[in-house]
Amino acid sequence: MAKRKTQRKSRRKSSAVSLTGMAKGYMLGSAATQTLFNVNLYDFFMADHASLIAKGGGGLGVTYGSANQITLRELLRGKAQISQYTGAAATVTGTRTMPTMDLIKENFYANWVQGATSMITIPIAFKLGKKFAAPALAEGRKAFKAIGLNNTVTV
Repeated sequence: MAKRKTQRKSRRKSSAVSLTGMAKGYMLGSAATQTLFNVNLYDFFMADHASLIAKGGGGLGVTYGSANQITLRELLRGKAQISQYTGAAATVTGTRTMPTMDLIKENFYANWVQGATSMITIPIAFKLGKKFAAPALAEGRKAFKAIGLNNTVTV
């Protein structure tokens, strides 16, 4: 007897936004922009070089106003304007323009180890974190379901 053709049931895909997925994506994107452009993801999209210099000392491992920072505005212009620093006090002596690809190469050569390490460890940390935080994540899912957001937001 011939084998009966059965139709496969299509799996329903959830359209909910994952908060942990968004956090993981932000951290990976920030690691990539830190490696190539020497700024975090937020500053890459929202700042320009002059505002980075005005911020002064950075936080979370970012030194604002360093010479090799590139923002999206500078990428779209085609040439990055970088400040030249001299001495221990890092005083600005002037600006010069440099081809953007050359500056990206310098940043990559200076930051590739940290970037590669981040790109490997962030997904592993999220996978382990989800296993250890499974009870708390289950409570979060219950809370979203109770207020009716379970089809919109997930943890």
